[in-house]
Amino acid sequence: MNAGDMDRRITIRSIAVVNNTRGEPIATEATFLANEPARVRQKSGRELVVSDQIQAERTTEFTVRYRAGFEETMRITYEGDDYDILAIEEIGRRHWLRLVTTRHA
Repeated sequence: MNAGDMDRRITIRSIAVVNNTRGEPIATEATFLANEPARVRQKSGRELVVSDQIQAERTTEFTVRYRAGFEETMRITYEGDDYDILAIEEIGRRHWLRLVTTRHA
């Protein structure tokens, strides 16, 4: 893979659950990486029925330069859509990371 293949920009956000002053859990987001270069590949799509409604689901792979600290609990924002990370795969010896994601429409 060449660095020139990374012609898209994504934002990676971490999601954490913290307790408010009443002890109630609240999800918070923080930007882990903003405007990160990535290669984007659409892998597959399907439709499924959830709660008697048809939903579309798409699997997309994002490839980024290796960085420590990535977790499956993070989310990716690309072109205004949010993607949940399903798997993180190291490519080479700390050269690249492949982030396998899904987006529900």
